[in-house]
This record gives sequence, structure tokens and C-alpha cells, in this order.
Amino acid sequence: MNRTFVPYYLFLLVMISISSGLKSQNPAASGAAEDLLVYTDRTMYIAGEKIQFSAFVLNENNIKAGITSRVLYSELIRPDGNRIAGGKYTIENSSA
Repeated sequence: MNRTFVPYYLFLLVMISISSGLKSQNPAASGAAEDLLVYTDRTMYIAGEKIQFSAFVLNENNIKAGITSRVLYSELIRPDGNRIAGGKYTIENSSA
């Protein structure tokens, strides 16, 4: 992987995680609105390093949500849309 693309991947990951305009589902249709708060262990990575992160599911009042979502799907993608890596993580006590 080219090192020049790493900042783009991280920028994309951060923008997706903090953007409130991007929704995978219509919250009105599902009846429950959830927000995802993601923290990473560093701000910059070298190609090939593992990304350590924590994710917290919050409700509309920014309080840890009850049992609504149980699995967090995460993907790292290139600017052209190709998937680099991804995984499924169990959400327990509103965090993964």
C-alpha cells in the first residue's frame, strides 16, 4: 500500500464517523436514532499498521444507548471505493 494514501484513508474514516448527514437507514422508519462516536489510538498511521479504535453507540440525547444495535460493521476503504479491510465487532454495554 502506498504511504501517500494513508492520510486519505484516515480522513475518510474520520469523516464517515463524525458526519451526521450520512445515514445508512432512515431513523424515522426504524424508530430509534443512534449516533456512533469513534476514537482511534493515534492520528497518523504507517501503511501496514493495525488501527486500534473504540466505538460508542449513543442515543439522540448523547447518552449511551440501550440495547438496539448489537453488531458494528467497520470498513477501511480507498478513495476510489475499493475495500482494504473490514470487520464485525460485537457491541456490549453500548461500546465496541
